Amino acid sequence: MRGRLLLLCALVFSLSWLSGLAWGGEVEYKDYYNERFGFSFQYPKELRPQAPPANGDGRTFSSKRSPLVVSGWGQHNILGQGLVEASQGYIPTQAQRWIVSPLGDCQEDITWRWQEGERCGWVRMLAVRPPASAPLFITLTCEYPKSAAPQVEKLTEQIVNSLRWSAPKGSGD
Repeated sequence: MRGRLLLLCALVFSLSWLSGLAWGGEVEYKDYYNERFGFSFQYPKELRPQAPPANGDGRTFSSKRSPLVVSGWGQHNILGQGLVEASQGYIPTQAQRWIVSPLGDCQEDITWRWQEGERCGWVRMLAVRPPASAPLFITLTCEYPKSAAPQVEKLTEQIVNSLRWSAPKGSGD
């Protein structure tokens, strides 16, 4: 009985925390900026940055109190792929593609929502062609259990839409 009570309390706490995140008014954000690739996005301050990879290509943010995992990274487009072609490796079988759009002279954007088994989320990729630099792909993902979708769907859409690229500091571009 005591175990069930603890489980119920934990569930109520988790749902109340998620409901605050899902509706925007109570969410406080922090900004992440990637020095190597020059991209940024916002993430809920309740999520904690995980250890960065040695190559500095991005960062993952998560919390034991939240089912939401946010990851952003950059990579060089060494194969010279188009955005749709490059995104194929990130699109699960049940993806619903939402937007493919140009963002100006040097960027293209693709955003989609996906579900596979009990996991679902959002992905946004930017194809960036900086002047005098190799083309880049910038990717931001938000992933969570399907059961949490009603609580975090609006929040994840907001996070994904916060992704921005600017030339890396000190690059002169």
